[in-house]
Amino acid sequence: MNARVPDSTFDDGAAATLRIPPHSIHAEQAVLGSLLLDNATWDKVGDLLVAEDFYRYPHRLIFAAISVLCNANRPADLVTVLDQLEKVRNGPEEAGGLAYLGSLANIVPSASNIRRYAEIVRERAVLRKLAAAADEIATSAFNPQGRPVEKLVDEAQMLLAKLAEVKAKREPQHINQSLAEYLALLQDLSEGKNPALSTGIAGLDRLLNGGGRRGEVMVLGARPKHGKTAVALALARNFARRYSVLFISQEMPVSQLMHRHTAAMGSVDLGRILRADASDSGMWECVNEAARRLGELNLVHDDQSAQSLLDIRRKAMQVKRQYGLDVLFVDFLQLMQGAGEDNRNRELDVIVNGIKSLAMDLGIFV
Repeated sequence: MNARVPDSTFDDGAAATLRIPPHSIHAEQAVLGSLLLDNATWDKVGDLLVAEDFYRYPHRLIFAAISVLCNANRPADLVTVLDQLEKVRNGPEEAGGLAYLGSLANIVPSASNIRRYAEIVRERAVLRKLAAAADEIATSAFNPQGRPVEKLVDEAQMLLAKLAEVKAKREPQHINQSLAEYLALLQDLSEGKNPALSTGIAGLDRLLNGGGRRGEVMVLGARPKHGKTAVALALARNFARRYSVLFISQEMPVSQLMHRHTAAMGSVDLGRILRADASDSGMWECVNEAARRLGELNLVHDDQSAQSLLDIRRKAMQVKRQYGLDVLFVDFLQLMQGAGEDNRNRELDVIVNGIKSLAMDLGIFV
């Protein structure tokens, strides 16, 4: 619901009592005035702001009207914006009419600083969302409605994870700039500076032109019981020697993963480890050596079953904050919780696309 915000000014005592949400009326006015002054500045803020980022409801209406016009490549001036506002019920009156639009157009002498004005508006919007999330978390804590504490903590982490999610903005790039960066990349490659993440398996690295790359997703496919998880665990250990790795297993608990790691790193038969015969001194020597080598890896495990795409994203972001994250393994896709689609194939489509977006957003190899 869009709240109407009065323009009246409060003293410090009243403001402290009312807890007015973070905002900057001056920055909002400067953004709108700059857009009216020079429509070309839309390219500097169109990727940063949405109407809901504005605190004052009239400013939301005006920005929405300007965005419609600019996206349609039509002029956005006092007359055209007012005409666009007339398509919204009570739009001109709610936005302050022609007089207020005129005052906005005269509020800034130049539109050159619009990007900074927009950043201020966006920062205040994020702070308001943070305050709202904190209120929601507090409400859940005081009124859990029978939900377990673990569920409340998970919901709170998800709320905060959404706020922490920031997509990198990329501007259109002329081929001359692309060419310069490409030649620099080739120079680095010729000097052995490969941006690929080596898998530790020479033949696989050759097939992948050096290894995995950030922002990319690789799928291991084979029939059941043909060693997909064994290969994935081997790759995870190899990556974890140089990079930070998260291995999400929805099929095996961490104890089973550790059995496999230990057998591989200690070069000992898995059956001997599972028997854990106290008299098998050779096996225990191998286990001790494997434990030493495993302790040197930067490897994080997670064994929650039936995880959703949001679960995967939240845990990846959590691990990235705590330990850093370069490589993510998900074992395996078919065990992931549905994405709300009627068709399972369509659900897997949505899941894979979501994981691809995660790889791009976090700059990791999946």
